[in-house]
Parts: sequence; structure tokens; C-alpha cells
Amino acid sequence: MYIEITAAERFIQEVLDVVTQDLSKTWLFMFGEQDLPALEPLIETLRAHQVKFFGGVFPGIIDQEQKYESGLVLKALPEETVLLTVNGLEQPDFEIEILPQVTQNETPQSALVLLDGLTANVATFLRKLYGAYGDTINYMGGGAGSLSLQQQPCVFNQEGVFQDTALVAFIPAKSTLGIKHGWQKIVEPIMATGTDKNIITELNWDNAFDIYKEVVEVSSGQSFAQHDFFDLAKGYPFGINKEGVEVIVRDPIMVNENGALVCVGEVPQNTSLAILKGEKQSLIDAAGEAALACQQASTKKSNDYLVFDCISRVLFLEDDFGAELQAVKDGLGQPENLSGALTLGEISSYGEGYIEFFNKTIVVGALEV
Repeated sequence: MYIEITAAERFIQEVLDVVTQDLSKTWLFMFGEQDLPALEPLIETLRAHQVKFFGGVFPGIIDQEQKYESGLVLKALPEETVLLTVNGLEQPDFEIEILPQVTQNETPQSALVLLDGLTANVATFLRKLYGAYGDTINYMGGGAGSLSLQQQPCVFNQEGVFQDTALVAFIPAKSTLGIKHGWQKIVEPIMATGTDKNIITELNWDNAFDIYKEVVEVSSGQSFAQHDFFDLAKGYPFGINKEGVEVIVRDPIMVNENGALVCVGEVPQNTSLAILKGEKQSLIDAAGEAALACQQASTKKSNDYLVFDCISRVLFLEDDFGAELQAVKDGLGQPENLSGALTLGEISSYGEGYIEFFNKTIVVGALEV
């Protein structure tokens, strides 16, 4: 359900009118970052009315086949949904202090994960989450934050608004997933011989930007000297090679003063990489394939879908992004309810069930509630 931003008191009342119709539900809030209202008064009001909720602020949000930079998408989750908050992700020694017991009964479980997309140690968090619950749970979600790439508080619950934080909603429902990106390899293999979490310092034992620059400028016929870094880089991400599955994309978003490439998401040392290139139609086709895979994997017809689509796909597709959302709707068979967020990194179970953090990828999930 999409709600347009209006004057503060009127907006809060509009939200209350919806969520207080069923206080047994857990409510997912997804805000677009433009014209964002003050969240603290809304949180205080929701808490006073004993509403169970969590959410994030994203570069954009999705309702049906429309994207919005402002406004709110609201989604009701089942009564038995259990919420987990993990703070301090910027610290390498952070711990998940409380692990809800959600897998002891026979009810299938799914986990919806929202986190600060610009925090450190995302891979470590996902590894710890998977270590606790394994493949008994299907995972989906994405990174919140601002398109400016300036880190700020961006996820919230009854306790306030946070950065360097992950929120997990354990949902008592089976889910199915479709994950695709559509980017194609143009150069491989390239070894990430020097990395520091999400920063690539060396490629093939040479300066990372020098190697990357040569490939991109030859392929594009354009020069980084004449363009903002991201204007060219958005069409040439890295791919982490994985056995038997589609490469996992890493999005270089800036080059620092040392010629190191800063990515959204960690790149392990000595990883085998490819440099990828996108064509608009291949990305649109991949989105439709992800939706179809999700729909076909479902054991019963679902009309309730979530989509987490990378904001950099929007920036790459530009005016053709509407065709991507239409491809998703078509692949799902024109569902009644499709909602989601444009994210800074996407989260999903992948391959043999392991949880991964993606860039420039679309995740489509069906909740069988």
C-alpha cells in the first residue's frame, strides 16, 4: 500500500488509520528518501498505540509497477512475526546477542533482512545469521540508505532510527525466490590481489584503478578524465566468480585518492573477478526471468510479492526502468500485490541456500501467507 507524504499530522493520522485496523500484524515500513518526514514523531505515535513495526529509508520504493522517490509503502506481515535488532555492525567484533528460537516447530520460516547498506561487515553479519539458522530459513531483503552515499541513520523500529544496524523479521511462512542480474562478462579472470573489506586496492598485483580504467575506457570508448567516475562505472561492475551459479556482482561506486576502488559489499582477498558490462535489454530480461523463477517455484498461487531491486539498475536503465518493473509483473502473472524497495545491495538465499549480499541485482520473493 502506497501513502503519499503530506503535512506531518495528516500523514501520521493516515498511517494510524491503516495500521490500527489490525494491531496483531507486524508492519513493514519502506520510505523513499525524498521529502522524508521526521521519523521520531511517527515512531513515538506508533509506539503509543502499541503498533509492532520496523522499516527503512531507501533511495526509492516500489508499489505495483511504479517507482517513487518519496512516500511510504506499507506492508502487513503475519501476527507471529519475530523481530531481531543487531547494532554495531561497524565494529568487526560485533555479536548477535539474542537469537530468537524460530525454527523449532514445523512451520516454514522466512527472514526479511533490512540493514544499513553503507555499513561495514555486512558479509560478517550475514555469515553469523546463516551460522545461527542455516538453510532452514529463506532469506531476502536489502540495504537501506541514501543515493548520496553519505551514511546516515536509515533503519528504524520502536526504539528509534539507527545506522550500522540490521533488522531481521522472522516470518512464519514459506517463501520462494528468484534472483538474477543480466550483466555479462567482458574480461576475466582478474585477481583481487589486494582488498580491505569493500575496498579493492590491487588487481593483478597492480593499482586497482589503473587496471579497471584501461578495460572500461577501451570498452566504452570514453575517458574517466571527462566523466564523473560513477557515470562510467555504473555500466561496468565486477563479478565474483562462484562455482555453478551466476556471478555475484560488486558495484564500484568511487575511486579514492590512492587509486583504490570502493565497492558496495565486501570483496575477499585473492578472489577471482570478472569485469562485467550491461545492456539494457539483458537487464530487463533478467528481471522477468527472476520473477518467473519465483512464481514457478511456489507450490501455491501467491498474489503477495516483495521485490528488492538495486538503485544502480535504475541509474543504468534510466527511462527504461519502467520496462523492468513491467517485466516483473508479467513474470509473476500480474499479481494483486507487489511492493518493495530500491536498495543499496540486495540480500537473498542463493545456490545451495547460503545467504549472499548482491549488487546490481534484482530479488523477487513470494510470501505464502
